[in-house]
Amino acid sequence: MGAQVDTTNTKGWTPLDCAADAGSLDVCKELLENDAPLDPADKSQTTPLHLACKGGHLDVVKFLLSKKANLSTVDVENRNALDFAIDYFHEDVVEEILKSDEWEDALSNAIPTELPDYPIITPMRKLIQSMPEQAEFVLNRCMEVAPVRGQKPS
Repeated sequence: MGAQVDTTNTKGWTPLDCAADAGSLDVCKELLENDAPLDPADKSQTTPLHLACKGGHLDVVKFLLSKKANLSTVDVENRNALDFAIDYFHEDVVEEILKSDEWEDALSNAIPTELPDYPIITPMRKLIQSMPEQAEFVLNRCMEVAPVRGQKPS
């Protein structure tokens, strides 16, 4: 009907931000089919993927990742999409990110702190502390199995 798909509200949110925050998959699809920007950042540098992860909207997260939403983008507090999913305890969203092709980008984030014992906080540290099964998944994904001596690799 002629509405602008890239206009923003007072928060700096686009229609895609609003749809992702609400978990409205059909609206997200419609907006992106009509050339809405995929990774717009609002005043706090939050993106639609951040909002979907924060809200635990797994279907929207899957869709945005399938469209190649940027997992490395950080907000003003240096949190990326994986940080949001961990911080809000959405294990299914965390697992989806960790299964994605860009999982290493999501894990490469580091948030500086004022704590002498923990000068930075990483998504991996958060996983170990609050989601040990997902941390184990990451560690297993990082491992390479070497052939046993004397056997040919299969």
